[in-house]
Amino acid sequence: MELKAAPAAAIGPDSPRTQERFGVAAGILPAEQAEKYAQHAAARDHCSSLLGTAVEDFADDIIEEESELLSRLKSVESDWQLRMAARLRESVTKPR
Repeated sequence: MELKAAPAAAIGPDSPRTQERFGVAAGILPAEQAEKYAQHAAARDHCSSLLGTAVEDFADDIIEEESELLSRLKSVESDWQLRMAARLRESVTKPR
């Protein structure tokens, strides 16, 4: 997957940053914030195009090489996931 960059000069001072734009595209921003940006993009051709590009970036299918790489990560193993969950749980419950 290849992320596309936008020319900085074309982005207005009231336009959301790249991080926010990708957050909207990935569906990880709070609904209110995402709606605010969607309305902003709907009113501005350039921002609409940038949001469209971000959505395309997240819609790309995983290519074979990426899939192979992901399958080799330790984090896909259930034992690793259980150990990580235990470490996270422990880190939250320890008194400081």
